[in-house]
Amino acid sequence: TANVHPVLVGTAAANSTVTVVVTPNGSAAVTYTATADSSGNYAIDTGTATPTNGALPAGGLPDGNVGLSVVSTDAAGNQSSPGTSTFLEDHTAPTAPTISLKHDAADDTGISTTDNITSNVHPVLVGTAEANSTVTVVVTPTGAAAVTYTATTDSSGNWSIDTSTATPTNGALPTGGLPDGNVGLSVVSTDTAGNKSSTGTSAFLEDHTAPTAPTISLKHDAADDTGASATDNITSNVHPVLVGTAEA
Repeated sequence: TANVHPVLVGTAAANSTVTVVVTPNGSAAVTYTATADSSGNYAIDTGTATPTNGALPAGGLPDGNVGLSVVSTDAAGNQSSPGTSTFLEDHTAPTAPTISLKHDAADDTGISTTDNITSNVHPVLVGTAEANSTVTVVVTPTGAAAVTYTATTDSSGNWSIDTSTATPTNGALPTGGLPDGNVGLSVVSTDTAGNKSSTGTSAFLEDHTAPTAPTISLKHDAADDTGASATDNITSNVHPVLVGTAEA
């Protein structure tokens, strides 16, 4: 739990008195008492209950395993054997996760596999976050509504989402996949206790539109186009300069 003052519950002999000992990680034990109801149920709200011995730290339970033990005493003074249990206190937010295109030839198709430019309209997204946490990924294409996916990290904290097969939890990519333009990425990690990280962000360029046809010719000057005019594409230069235009 991320609740630093959780409610503890249990069962015991009906109408008996329970003595509950809470042992926080790295702190002294704290004792509470309560009375079971006629069905044997009891509850102790550590946010409001007054301990009969000790006290929780000022900020509530610290992170770590919390030991629990309980003994029931009936009206005749007979005591039960102890019942025990534990839970994990975790109210520390995970570190910010990371997100990017998968840097391989299929998903980052630019000049290099790390330039965050792709012509793949359904690329794989990857990143890291706290081990075994849930990541919520928001993809915001140019000129289209945001699309949300979720995934679970592995024991090393790695996660991936294949946008060609993954089912969004909210929204949908355009029918033809990502449109050309900048694609915004954000990711939040939620750990098993419900703590949320700050947001990790990234972006990449989607470009699956072929360039217009380039041009090529002799360089039209006296040295390279030596015919009657400098634009007649006739030359006596055996090593002329060639020039042209293409996409910037």
